[in-house]
Amino acid sequence: MYYHIILTEICNMRCKYCYEKSMKEFENGLEKRWDYDVSPVDSEVLISKLKKLIKPEDTLIFYGGEPLLKIDKIKEIMDNLDCKFYIQTNGKLLNLLPDEYLLKLGKILISIDGTRERDIAGKGAGHYDLVMKNIDLIRSKGFNGEIVARMVITKPDVYEQVKHLIDTGKESPSHRELMNEAICFGWIDTTINRLDEERYIRNFSRRNKNSRWSDNTISYGKELIKQGRMAPAGLKFYEEGLKKPTHDAGIPKNPPMPEELKKALDKNPQAKENFNSFAPSIKKMYYRGILRGKREETRTKRINSIVEAAKAGKKNLLGTQDKINN
Repeated sequence: MYYHIILTEICNMRCKYCYEKSMKEFENGLEKRWDYDVSPVDSEVLISKLKKLIKPEDTLIFYGGEPLLKIDKIKEIMDNLDCKFYIQTNGKLLNLLPDEYLLKLGKILISIDGTRERDIAGKGAGHYDLVMKNIDLIRSKGFNGEIVARMVITKPDVYEQVKHLIDTGKESPSHRELMNEAICFGWIDTTINRLDEERYIRNFSRRNKNSRWSDNTISYGKELIKQGRMAPAGLKFYEEGLKKPTHDAGIPKNPPMPEELKKALDKNPQAKENFNSFAPSIKKMYYRGILRGKREETRTKRINSIVEAAKAGKKNLLGTQDKINN
């Protein structure tokens, strides 16, 4: 189980797109004062409740505002609880977290938007360089957990921003991690566009009232709710999705090869040989994609796309995935 604890709603930045509460005195991430005062949570009561709730296998995520404004609270909680710890932070105060507590963290999620120029546009000058410096610092101190970039991206330059962060050597999230984050906040991945033999872009879009879910995304949403990770926006769309049939309703999870595809591959020995070498998970994805087609014309187009790609030896079929899953 995942638990989020909001230590404070106050932040030491004022990002242009942030929906959280922030102090008017902060402009574009530049601190103007530090004499904020927040009504304190009774630590003994809080820790007592958390001890009853949280098990050793659970994960507690420090959240805000900016949770590192409450380092004393973080230390007190970590001293008294036996569980896993993550933190979501803008990264500016990571250098202030004592080593003993830094090394107890299993994952650090840092808000950063890509290149220096893109980060300045959303967060103001100084944030990017300080975060990169702090990442190097915590690695030098022996932090070996995951560092995950939490990005706000724009469609025209999403590839450039993601590639930049990957090229820094910092970790990038898996597709399942991306899917989970999207579902939590009411978004979904749509298409994959190949740029060349090594690079591709995965696009995400906001769900709307007509959006339909798949059996997989419904199961992901159910698990995210169980973990306590689903945000209100994501929960709203999830509940609406439960009222409609999924777009793969009635399609087996592990269907056999559709007869139409078998006939098409039999006519093309090279495509058949290559297709047979693909991983079972890839084959299953395309079998289900064919079965989703409502019209014979749609199924035929998808089969032709698969045969084309298989003949060319394109094992991951990224371009073809768009054609048969949409």
